[in-house]
Amino acid sequence: MKKHFLIVVEGPHDSGIIGNLVHFRKYARKTDKREKVSGVWNGIIPRSYPFSIDKYDRVSPVPDFYESADLSLAIKTAGGDSSFGEVLKSLLAVLDFKDQKQIAGILIVTDADDKLAADKKSKIIKEITDTEGIDYESGNISVTGAPVSIPVTFYCFPDDNGMGNLENLLLEIGDVQYPLLLEGAKDYIDTAAKTGYSELDLKSSSKFNKAIIGCVTNTMKPGKANQMSIFENKWITDEALDKVEALRKLDEMLEKFLRN
Repeated sequence: MKKHFLIVVEGPHDSGIIGNLVHFRKYARKTDKREKVSGVWNGIIPRSYPFSIDKYDRVSPVPDFYESADLSLAIKTAGGDSSFGEVLKSLLAVLDFKDQKQIAGILIVTDADDKLAADKKSKIIKEITDTEGIDYESGNISVTGAPVSIPVTFYCFPDDNGMGNLENLLLEIGDVQYPLLLEGAKDYIDTAAKTGYSELDLKSSSKFNKAIIGCVTNTMKPGKANQMSIFENKWITDEALDKVEALRKLDEMLEKFLRN
């Protein structure tokens, strides 16, 4: 029987690296054809584009779907680490109980940012617990009043331990996969930071790193969103897995999650 997993990530770059790893390990292939997506997810695929009340929504309401003979994955971008509870509620509440029962596990992926991973996970759990209409208890999530409880796993970039974010991981990978391109991007951003233009927003190390990664990804996929490079280019290889410990941790976590 096919196993179904729901993965909720903080941003589109997170979705890109998870999707790249899913493809690299040949767990499943991405599909944008509705007829190829497992019927379990029918409830969360809108039949018309649902804009947010009075504005165009910058975060797609439709998850990315990955299918194989034995796995079906839905990867949803939350649009920020303060939205996990509401996003989980919006996804699970529209599914019938019989479809909720088909979900073998939920994975929540976020950046540790300026916290240790354990502290960031505690913050996310509190945010989910405080969300009306959804319950968290003993490592399981359920819609309030529903008879279905789904086990949940949390993972924090860059290495599920210390502070930082996905860009820290990508910089480590870039040193292995794209060293000359990464060196050039660092030189450019260093130069840009010294120009003094008021529009620049490079004061924090996080934004400085995002700008470097943005240079690399946009060079490989000009005119396209950064996540297209993170998803399609060779950010994950056997060499990168061998040399980048944080990438191995992500790989090991995902294998354990999908093969439980």
